[in-house]
Amino acid sequence: MDSRKELINKTLLLAAAETVCALIMTGVFALAGRLDASVWLGALAGVILACADYFVMALYAYTASDKAVRGDVSGGKRVMTASYIGRLAVLFGVLFVLVKSGRVNAIAAIVPLALMRFILTGIEFFKKKGGAQ
Repeated sequence: MDSRKELINKTLLLAAAETVCALIMTGVFALAGRLDASVWLGALAGVILACADYFVMALYAYTASDKAVRGDVSGGKRVMTASYIGRLAVLFGVLFVLVKSGRVNAIAAIVPLALMRFILTGIEFFKKKGGAQ
């Protein structure tokens, strides 16, 4: 499978799983009597940020692997390091602005980001042998 097509498919799977988890999370907020518009906006922001973070990370990983294949391993490491620092700074900045605005629930925005690693692990675990989803 083409690497770009695989990236898009995995990003869409991540988005679907993140959406399901965000809906479960909002249900927990509702059961606790804390559901309001800020929770919905926080969940939406968290899902969008998690999917965008994964997509950008994967694009930079492909770029780094291309550099490594061409023999520039240190260049690939620099690309991944810069990507990590840049993505972390952008995520922190966006979350800070959203939470400080008062319109977004901080917990609801952070939970989808925290669940991303577990969801990606689950996607790989349930991936069929041979690379097909």
